[in-house]
Amino acid sequence: GYHFDGNLISKFFLSKCNDTKIIDDEVISVKYKENGNVDKLITKTGLEIETDFVIDCSGFHRVFQQDYNLKMNDVKSTLMNRAIPFLVPIEENEDIDVFTTAKAMQYGWMWKIPVGNRYGMGYVFNKDLISNDDVIKEIETVLNRKIEPIKVIDWNPAVSEKIWHKNVLMLGLSSNFIEPL
Repeated sequence: GYHFDGNLISKFFLSKCNDTKIIDDEVISVKYKENGNVDKLITKTGLEIETDFVIDCSGFHRVFQQDYNLKMNDVKSTLMNRAIPFLVPIEENEDIDVFTTAKAMQYGWMWKIPVGNRYGMGYVFNKDLISNDDVIKEIETVLNRKIEPIKVIDWNPAVSEKIWHKNVLMLGLSSNFIEPL
């Protein structure tokens, strides 16, 4: 399997976008037409960007799901609702896995993905069954090393009844997420 460093691969694809105008900004509000279609995106730097079509990549913020008051169906059959990602450097002369590892843990599972000079790793679990501190202790015991969590990711397992509404297509985490375990 191939594993790519997300930062490096995005820079690569960006270098291939010769005639593409890229606006690196944050959308802070949306203006709608009378028919409910998105008309303009207003950015943090004050730009007003007219649009005919929007691909919502706002992730768990689900901006347009909320703006349009679209129904999200909770999925109660899944146990997982939190993840703690972290990085582990690959040591000099270490044999590097060339595959993703999914390891069963006491309260969930841990991923390990080799990328260049490090492993992207994380523990997925149910926040109602174990604390972050206890998860970190378990990780450090299993790995026999200290880790530095990057962040804590919470989510409500849910699926949108609609992923396309008016002139907005909601993709990825903007439209749904169910942890498969």
